[in-house]
Amino acid sequence: MRAFFGIILTIAAAIATASCSTPSALGNGTFNYECVATPGASCSGGSSIPSTLPVGAQFKLTYTASTPSTYPSVAVDPVSTNFFRVQNGVWTALLPGSPAAYATAGGLALDYTFFHIEAPAKADAQ
Repeated sequence: MRAFFGIILTIAAAIATASCSTPSALGNGTFNYECVATPGASCSGGSSIPSTLPVGAQFKLTYTASTPSTYPSVAVDPVSTNFFRVQNGVWTALLPGSPAAYATAGGLALDYTFFHIEAPAKADAQ
């Protein structure tokens, strides 16, 4: 019985930390997404960043340049801090909208990607 629960916990942890990536808008690399907390949007077995994130989603976002030796140290930041808070590497979606994130290295803008953030659905009035 303990082995069964151990397997379930291992699977749950793998799902909760599933990561995925998507090509960037300019094609200079790949944005890498990892869901870190509920309510987050997981990759759901897909290979791309989720098409929609709920307000409150928490995740990590990194960037891998197509030529990592040219850009070994890349920073990823939100275009607007109105839509995302980034604290200790964890991004939190704050408002509905379609904000962007961008990758920079050595003061140069390398690439960007967009997100779609939706407000939670309101419960039906009873």
